[in-house]
Amino acid sequence: MRGICCSSSRSNVAYRRPISALIEDGILKPLGMNQTFLPERGPDKRAIMAPELLNRAVQGYADTGMAIGPPGDQQSYYDFPGTGQMFSSARDLAIFMAAWARRSIRNCGKPCR
Repeated sequence: MRGICCSSSRSNVAYRRPISALIEDGILKPLGMNQTFLPERGPDKRAIMAPELLNRAVQGYADTGMAIGPPGDQQSYYDFPGTGQMFSSARDLAIFMAAWARRSIRNCGKPCR
């Protein structure tokens, strides 16, 4: 997780844009991943999303099998600047994995081709 947080903080400085914008412009849009979202968090620590999308969010579970918070909840362990949540569909995940296998998204500093 540390590497991701460092990357997020550095992207804000190096590119003067939030990492969510870089991911959207460099990966999601070029690949046509239109069912993947990087929502902001609300004051209740849940993702700010349309209710019909939030209702489809998968419930998180602990290793004991107990539910952890409501769907869309941001757990406090990852609650520091540069972190967040990403919600995606199985279709978009398959698109991402295929692009990764083709090595077309390894350098997020350049548009995917």
